[in-house]
Amino acid sequence: MSLVIRFENKGHARLVETDGDQATLECDFSSPPGAPLSGVILASETRVQLKVRACRRSPTEPSRYQLRGRWVSLSRAARDGLLGSVADDRDP
Repeated sequence: MSLVIRFENKGHARLVETDGDQATLECDFSSPPGAPLSGVILASETRVQLKVRACRRSPTEPSRYQLRGRWVSLSRAARDGLLGSVADDRDP
């Protein structure tokens, strides 16, 4: 199951990859580098913030974007939850 984040006044994003500090998301919206994004993880209602580093149109789906950034003020519990969700996606 993919982790979905709802970003305020933007849309939804699916977590593709994270190491606990950096993240790659697949989004239905674009955002300029340097922009701070605030959102909520839908599965746990945990609030998160992300600072955008890069945003490009998805090579596989032209209507979606691949967004890269770093987590801001992420609690230990939220970080563990994000890392666990990515690990769950990789397990067969």
